[in-house]
Amino acid sequence: MNVPPTQWFRRVLIGLHLLVASLFCVLITVSVIKSVATMTPRRIPVAQAQSVDDCQKQAWLLWEGLERERQNWVLPELKTANNWMEYRADWMTQLEKLQKSCADSESQKLFKALRKLMGIYSKHMTAFVKDLTPALKPLQR
Repeated sequence: MNVPPTQWFRRVLIGLHLLVASLFCVLITVSVIKSVATMTPRRIPVAQAQSVDDCQKQAWLLWEGLERERQNWVLPELKTANNWMEYRADWMTQLEKLQKSCADSESQKLFKALRKLMGIYSKHMTAFVKDLTPALKPLQR
């Protein structure tokens, strides 16, 4: 016996379908919003404006740290390119924070030069590791 569904039953089914479809859309929307919020980088709070002397002293300290790290790479041991890239990311974050707190044009020129220097060092380090690693493999125990 095949009894056709009543009008009331059809309305309930349509309502149920709309409810499930709406819930599905809401869950997808919430998931996308969470993903975008997680992937969006946080804003670095801008510190109080610093004097030109303080900005330049801190920039030179960053450069000295970069030069020290470069010398450590060449002399005692061979590190991997990933280690350099991690160091580079940390160093660039420090530079960004310092740059945001120093608005004078003289310091900005110094920061631009430091960025360029970091680019050159990064190219040098990755090429150094790439060229030296195959040569060292036969010598490693």
